[in-house]
Amino acid sequence: MKKNFFKFTVFILMAFFTSNVVAQNEAGDKEIGADFILGIGSGDLAPGTFFGGGIKGRWTLVDNFRLEAVASYMVASETYEYEEYGMSFSHDESYGMIDISVNAHYLFGLGDAFFLYPIAGLGLVAPVETGETEGTATSFALNVGAGAQYMFSENWGANLEAKYKIQTGDAFNYIALSLGAVYKF
Repeated sequence: MKKNFFKFTVFILMAFFTSNVVAQNEAGDKEIGADFILGIGSGDLAPGTFFGGGIKGRWTLVDNFRLEAVASYMVASETYEYEEYGMSFSHDESYGMIDISVNAHYLFGLGDAFFLYPIAGLGLVAPVETGETEGTATSFALNVGAGAQYMFSENWGANLEAKYKIQTGDAFNYIALSLGAVYKF
């Protein structure tokens, strides 16, 4: 009885570790993708909620460790209402920003096609003047967060990420939630 239990336990452990090995990213793997981004600003200068999109390229340097280059554009719009000379006015302001970042991921394979990964990186965030709004100065950003990726097939997958972007200077910090698709080649 103990011998059968031992064999069964060894079989289950081998199956588990084999499935994790199948899910590992290999050195030299490359991916390209696109994201839809929802940003939530924090601080007095933050525009609140903003939306955008981005493109990315990923390269696995060694098994399970990859670098990612991302270029994103985000925009927000706010309406201010005020009274002057006994009349009511409203004024629309648009905020735009370009975010260029390099991030590192360490992938933890869970099963054959699902990965979880922490995110750490550096970025450069530049304001874009839209409408009558003048942006703040370009700032550096520290990116920290986590992500998940599911591969639907050998080449196609989807990812979900949450990043907190801490910016230098007078710029506001924000949380970026992204949902995207990737193509692996």
